[in-house]
Amino acid sequence: MFYISKKFVLSLILILSSVFLLNRLIFLTEKGGLENTYPAIWCSSTISDYVHDKIKQKDSYEKLRKKYKKLKAEYNTMLSEIIRVNAIKKFYEESNDLRAFQERYNIDNMILTKILIKNISNNGHYFIINCGSNNGVRKNMAAVYKFQLLGKVTEVYPHFSKVTLITDENCKVAAFANATDSKGIVIGQNSITRCKMSYVNHLLEVVNDDLVFSSGQGLVFPEGFCLGRIVKHEHTHNMLYHEIEIEPLIKLKKLKYCMLVDQTKINLF
Repeated sequence: MFYISKKFVLSLILILSSVFLLNRLIFLTEKGGLENTYPAIWCSSTISDYVHDKIKQKDSYEKLRKKYKKLKAEYNTMLSEIIRVNAIKKFYEESNDLRAFQERYNIDNMILTKILIKNISNNGHYFIINCGSNNGVRKNMAAVYKFQLLGKVTEVYPHFSKVTLITDENCKVAAFANATDSKGIVIGQNSITRCKMSYVNHLLEVVNDDLVFSSGQGLVFPEGFCLGRIVKHEHTHNMLYHEIEIEPLIKLKKLKYCMLVDQTKINLF
């Protein structure tokens, strides 16, 4: 259906009015001279100026509208660039410690990952990280933050992976106490601040505040990463093993990044 806008009708009326007044002007000029035609001249001039101003305003509006669209597009492009730069800046600031650690100790083949989700509950302790098989992640890679052992990769997908933490009750790590060389197994307790060190023979010495390190026995966890420090230990004469509690050195809930390492490719010493 053909549609006629109000602006078109108004412009048509003004044009027809101008034509009519012009015709009257010619007629009156022929009959009575210029003195009698002044009102018609004034009206015709006024209408002509009005139409000219409207056309000029419309042209100015179109130019301003086009300029606004261009500036808006440039603004959106610049805003996107600022967001991208700020994201990169934030990433480098937050992961600077890990990158410096990697360079200082010449640790090759480590994968820097961002922690997307932290699950700390009675049902289990794990992280979801933003790297998967497409990034070279494989099952049983160890997750670390500097020299603190965090856990191991237990599930791998193309774009993300699951890291089971050392505090999870299903995680077990062969370990030894640094000062006394007492060996045992560190087992998670589903407590974010505590792990248990089990199977340490009652004949071996154990001291509080001693650091506990991974021994590297087995095919998952590399040697030399810290699991925490001994905060409590008990032993009675009728017990075969010490009861030892250790505390991780870092706050697992506050971590934003971690690194993955394959035991077969790490060279700390």
